[in-house]
Amino acid sequence: MNYMKNVLLIGTTGYLGPKLTKQLLNDGVNVYTINRREPELKATKDFVMRDFTNEKALIEDILTSYSITTLVNLAWVGSYGKARFDKDIQMSNYTTATFLVDLLKNKDIHFINFGTISERIRNEKGEVVSEYGAAKREVTKVLCRAYKTDYKNLAQVTLGNVFGGEDKTNRFVSMILSRLMKNEDISVFSDGEQNFYPVFVNDFSSALSRIIRHKKYGGIILSGEVISMKEFLDTAKSALKSTSEITYGTVHEDTPAPFLMDDLKPDFYLSEAIQLTAEKLKEQEDY
Repeated sequence: MNYMKNVLLIGTTGYLGPKLTKQLLNDGVNVYTINRREPELKATKDFVMRDFTNEKALIEDILTSYSITTLVNLAWVGSYGKARFDKDIQMSNYTTATFLVDLLKNKDIHFINFGTISERIRNEKGEVVSEYGAAKREVTKVLCRAYKTDYKNLAQVTLGNVFGGEDKTNRFVSMILSRLMKNEDISVFSDGEQNFYPVFVNDFSSALSRIIRHKKYGGIILSGEVISMKEFLDTAKSALKSTSEITYGTVHEDTPAPFLMDDLKPDFYLSEAIQLTAEKLKEQEDY
């Protein structure tokens, strides 16, 4: 059955938001957005709120007036760079996510939140390695508790390393591909044997659209099978015909293999996704 009707996206001015908005509009979904500033890509209707956690009554009115059937939380800042380790920034993200969980309780609205592989990666003491991962993990715990108390409209989607070329080049995959295209040498801190989870942004948006339209719950979106960091780098080096030298350290990062949903198979092969990303990067930089 197709449940596609009216979708409310929270936070579409980042990297993933415009991609998902465009995909849903192309799939015939009525898309409404809430952002702190006007988005470049216009949806069916856009709302601007400086701090929507203080606008509960207004959001309640939007949910009712536009018969919202699905709410997707994309409002997470500080996902890369120094902000990943800023506790105050990540706590604000936690507050936003838990506000939405409380808001939607007892409502027949499908809620989709995003987890991350980072919440699974731990150091030798068993600690999550960043405030970003720790905050994501705490939100996951909140969602699990809500689900156990009969809040069954939840979908937690765990993303791998999303890439596509139009994101900032200090994101890991784009940074690596940029250096490979420039034939710069790369030194990897780990031994390269840890699991790596690449997901092409086009696969992300099409898979999310399927989740929304068919009420799928949970799962991990990846671009192909789980591979090692070394396999990814070797594939990227080969696809880009790079002469970069890649060296590895001795630290082993043990990350668990994820559960995969059968119907979230990618539309792009990894080498194809890398080449498409490289083309986008070339448009942004001089090579």
